[in-house]
Amino acid sequence: MEDEKGIKKKELELKPKKCVDGFEYAEMIEAESSVAEYEKLKPNVAKTYAFELDPFQKQAIVAIVNGHSVFVAAHTSAVKTIIAEYAIAIKVRVT
Repeated sequence: MEDEKGIKKKELELKPKKCVDGFEYAEMIEAESSVAEYEKLKPNVAKTYAFELDPFQKQAIVAIVNGHSVFVAAHTSAVKTIIAEYAIAIKVRVT
């Protein structure tokens, strides 16, 4: 699929959300866990940055790409805004 500028858009495969009795719930993940799935996304990212993202940022981006909502709690100046910027970039790219 291509947009009006001829840029190819990647169809996203949504992974199932975690549910109990039909209700979704948040899943806590370790900030230092593997971000291998982000590395697979890297060639087709919606937005690039001039610096290496932190593991929690990569994990949040993977979750957003997979159709999940994210809640990020981190200290002041942890650059949480990057995650919101990326979500906006995905929306702009898809529409």
